[in-house]
Amino acid sequence: MYVQRRAFLKGAITTVGVVTEVQVRIETMTRFEAPDGTRTSSTTEESYESYTPVVRFYTAAGNAVVFTSDGGSATRDYKVGQQVPVVYAADSPEQAEIRSFASLWLAPLVLLAGSLFQALLALALFST
Repeated sequence: MYVQRRAFLKGAITTVGVVTEVQVRIETMTRFEAPDGTRTSSTTEESYESYTPVVRFYTAAGNAVVFTSDGGSATRDYKVGQQVPVVYAADSPEQAEIRSFASLWLAPLVLLAGSLFQALLALALFST
């Protein structure tokens, strides 16, 4: 994912877009807990709101494009009418994204952290 994102940014066009809507989604997170340090665990589910901006921008050719950002968050980081930097590929402007750390890099970092955690967990389980 990191390599794909770097390649995308290398050839991307930067412009300015406007937030036209902020979608509210209800997300559910499952927590696995082992309160006494044993290998048995209990699970709990928690729900929270996620705020995802919808952005409109115009390509270099003057075509309007509307997209929903991948960068949703638990806080309202964007307001309707707010201008935001947008990056897009000339051959597929519908796959645009807000140019911010969270929108561009958070998902690859979370996947990397999750993979490392699973690898460490597997090592711990199989080394006993």
